[in-house]
Amino acid sequence: MFKKSGPEMKMFFVKTLLIGGVLAMMSVSSAYALKIVSPNTPFGKITSKAGIAVKFDENIAPGTVTDKAVINGSVSGLHTVKISVATTSATLTSEKNFAMGEVLTVTIKSGIQGTSGSVLALPRVFQFFVTSAKKTTPHFFSAQDIGNSDSRGVALGDFNKDGYLDAFLADAAANMLWLNDGKGTFSIQPLGNTGNAVAAGDLNRDGHTDVFIADTGEDKVLLNDGTGNFTAQTLGDSDAGKGAALGDLDGDGDLDAFVANAGADTVWINNGAGIFTPRSMGDSDIGNGAALGDLDGDGDLDAFVANSGADKIWLNNGSGTFTEQSLEDSDISNGAALGDFNGDGYLDVFVANEGADKVLLNDKTGHFAETVLGDSDPGKYIALGDFDGDGDMDAFAANASLTPDRIWLNDGKGVFTKDEQGVGSSSSNSAAVGDLNGDELPDVFVANYGVSKVWLNNTPPEIRDKDGKAIAKEVAVEMDENSKPEAFVLTLTSSDSDNALTARQPLTWSISKPAQHGSASVGGTGSVSYTPAADYDGKDSFDVQLRDGADSVSITVNVTIRMGVPVIFSQNKEIENFISVLMNEDKTDTFSLTLTASNPSKPSSILTWVISSAAAHGTARIPGSNTVNSVSFDYVPNKDYAGRDTFNVQVGNQKGGSVTISVIVDITPENDAPVITGPNFLTAIIERPLEIRLTDLKVVDPDNFYPGEFKMEVSGGQNYTLSGNTLTPAAGFRGELTVPIKVNDGKLDSAVFNLPVEVVPSGDIDGNQKIDLRDVILVLMILTDIQPGDDVTIHLADVNDDHKIGIQELVFILNFVLNH
Repeated sequence: MFKKSGPEMKMFFVKTLLIGGVLAMMSVSSAYALKIVSPNTPFGKITSKAGIAVKFDENIAPGTVTDKAVINGSVSGLHTVKISVATTSATLTSEKNFAMGEVLTVTIKSGIQGTSGSVLALPRVFQFFVTSAKKTTPHFFSAQDIGNSDSRGVALGDFNKDGYLDAFLADAAANMLWLNDGKGTFSIQPLGNTGNAVAAGDLNRDGHTDVFIADTGEDKVLLNDGTGNFTAQTLGDSDAGKGAALGDLDGDGDLDAFVANAGADTVWINNGAGIFTPRSMGDSDIGNGAALGDLDGDGDLDAFVANSGADKIWLNNGSGTFTEQSLEDSDISNGAALGDFNGDGYLDVFVANEGADKVLLNDKTGHFAETVLGDSDPGKYIALGDFDGDGDMDAFAANASLTPDRIWLNDGKGVFTKDEQGVGSSSSNSAAVGDLNGDELPDVFVANYGVSKVWLNNTPPEIRDKDGKAIAKEVAVEMDENSKPEAFVLTLTSSDSDNALTARQPLTWSISKPAQHGSASVGGTGSVSYTPAADYDGKDSFDVQLRDGADSVSITVNVTIRMGVPVIFSQNKEIENFISVLMNEDKTDTFSLTLTASNPSKPSSILTWVISSAAAHGTARIPGSNTVNSVSFDYVPNKDYAGRDTFNVQVGNQKGGSVTISVIVDITPENDAPVITGPNFLTAIIERPLEIRLTDLKVVDPDNFYPGEFKMEVSGGQNYTLSGNTLTPAAGFRGELTVPIKVNDGKLDSAVFNLPVEVVPSGDIDGNQKIDLRDVILVLMILTDIQPGDDVTIHLADVNDDHKIGIQELVFILNFVLNH
C-alpha cells in the first residue's frame, strides 16, 4: 500500500524559454483568418467517452470540416472521427473509447472555412489526458516476470486487435511482442532484430498499431498486419538512437517521429503511408530520451530532449522544422515526460536524472520553475498516469542499478510525493502505463535489464459486516460458554471493486492467525464459526483474512466467552423457557415447584436464584436459601382469584451468566359454600302467616351472584307451623321465633342459620309488643303521607289484612287503646 511522504524540495530557480517573447495565445494569433477560440490552452483533460469540442470565432461551413480532424491515442491508436457542426462549434466523437491514462493528440487540419469565407490557414494540434475512471489508493503487485534479457524500451498497444493492451519490448538481443490475455497475463511472440527505444502508433493509417524503433545503427519501422505480425522497414540511418516519440509534427494528421540520438537528433516525417524522410537537427548532444508536446502554446508539437548535458527544447515552426533552445542545467538526464501537472492547461516537464529527478512547472510566460525532488535514484525513464484516480497526472520513475522504481503522486498543484516503498529492485530502462487487466486502473509494464516486470495496480479488498459497513481493524463478539442463550454469530461480507470487473481470481477467505483457546473457521461466503475449548471462559482472538489473488486484508476477531449459563431442571427434565403449574383456588397446599440448576462446565460454582419478575395476581417467594442448586418456591394467589398468573425465575453464576424461565400458574376455580350473615328485619303478626323470602336474608358467596339461582330451605321449629317457606305462629304466641334456614348456590349448602322472627299483635306498628298512642300516631302519619309506610310497617298496621291502611285500622287501634 502506498504511503505518501512530504515533498522533498531542494531548490527553485527559473529558466526562461526563449521563443521571441511570451507564449503565443492560440486564440489571438494573427496568422489565422478563421480562429480557434476553444480549447484555448495546449493541454486539457477528458474522460474516456467524451467528445472533443472545438469552437471557432465565427460560424463554420459544415461541408468544409470533413476529414479535417484526426485523433491519435498514445495507447488506443488512430480513431475514426465523426464531426458534428453547430454554428461556431465542431464536436469530435470517436467510434471507440479512449484508453484511460493515455494522451490524445488531436490535429485540426487547415482548410476549414467560416460562413463568411474566412479560412483556417494553419493546422492546430491539441493534447488531452484521459483521466482515470475511479479514485483509489494505488497498490502495485508483481503479476508476472517477463523474459530475461536486456530490454531497453517498451510500448503498449492492441497489436492483435483482440481488445487488450499488448506490449512490444525493444531489446538489445531480440525484440519481443508480449500478447495479453485480458487479465494481465502475457505470452511471448519472438520477433528478432534489436532496438534501444520503441514508440507505437498507426503509422500507415490502416487501423493497425505499428512500431517505430530507435536503434544503434538503422532505425526501423515495423508495420503490423493486425494480427501481431510485422513487416520491417529499415530507415537507412547510422545514428545511435536512444529515445523515440511519435506525434503529428507537420500538422498533416499522420504520426511523425522524433528520435534522440547519441549525436544529432533526427525528425522523421511520415508521408501517411509509413514512409519516413529524415531531417537532421544538426546538434551534437548525447540525447537519451524525447517527449513531444506544445510547449510554447502556438498550436504545434515541440520536443523536449533529455541529454547527458544540458537538456534542450526544440520549438516547432509548424511544418516539422525546429529551432533549438538549450536549458541551463548540467544534469545527466535519461528521460522526460510532458504533462500538465498543476492544472493550468500548459505543459510541464518531469525529468529522470542520474541523480535527483526534477519537475519543471511552466508558468505560461516562458519560464519554468524547477523543483528538485530530492531522491538520489539513477533515473532512466518517466511514464505518466493517474495512479490514484484523483484526476491529475502522477509519475512512474524507472530506475537503474537495481534501485527500486518509484511512484510519485501529484497533489494536483504540481507537488509530488513519493511512495515510501519502492516497486521492485531491478535495473529498469523504460516503462509504459495502461490498463492491462481491465479493472479500470493504470498498470505498468517495465522493461528491465534482466527480467522485465508486469506491475498490476490493484485495489485491495475490504472486509465489511453483514450490513455492508467497512471493518477497519477488529470486531468484537460476545458469546456464552455453552452457547446458551447466546451462541457465537459473525457474518462478514466483502467488497473489491476492481476484482469484480476482471474476476482475475475469486475472493478467498481464510483464518490467518488461529485462536488460542478454541477453533475458528470461515466459509467461502464469509460466515465465521468459533468454538471455545472445553470448560474455557474468558478472552480469545483470531484473524480473518480476505484475499483477491494479489492482495489481502485481515481483521482481528476478539471473542469474549462468558462462563456458561446455568441449566434449569425440574424432575430431571431441562426447562428452557417456561414451566407450567396447576393449582386450585384458595388451596395453597396444591402449589408444588422445586427447581434444580447446574453450571455444565463448572458444576461446583455457586448459583444464585431470584424471582426476577413478580406475580401479578399473587405472591411468589423462595422460602429458604437462594444460593443452593435446588430451590423450592411458594406461591399464594390472591384470595378468590382464579385464572392464569406468571412470575419469572432467574438463576445466575458468579461471572454474570444467567438464565431466566417463566413459571406459569393456572389457578382453577374452587366453589365456596354460601354464608348467611344475617336477616333483614322480620316481624310476624300473631296467628297470621308469614312467607320467608331469599331477600329476607343477607348472604355472602364469592363465586356466585346472589340471589341469582340460589335456593332456600326453611326448617320447622317450636311455636309455629310451616308450609313450604311460610310459617304461622302458634295460637296466642307472641314473642321471638327461632327458624332454622339454609341456602344452596347450586352446588353447596350454607351452614344452618337460626333466623329470628318477632311475633307481635296486629296494630303494634312500632313492634313493642303493645298497642298504644304511638301506634295511633304512626297510622295517622301513614294516612296523611307524613311518613309513608314501608312494607313491614303496613303489614303490622293492616289489621283487616286488606293490604292497605284505612279508617278501619285507625278505629281498631283507637278502640284498643281506649279499652285497655
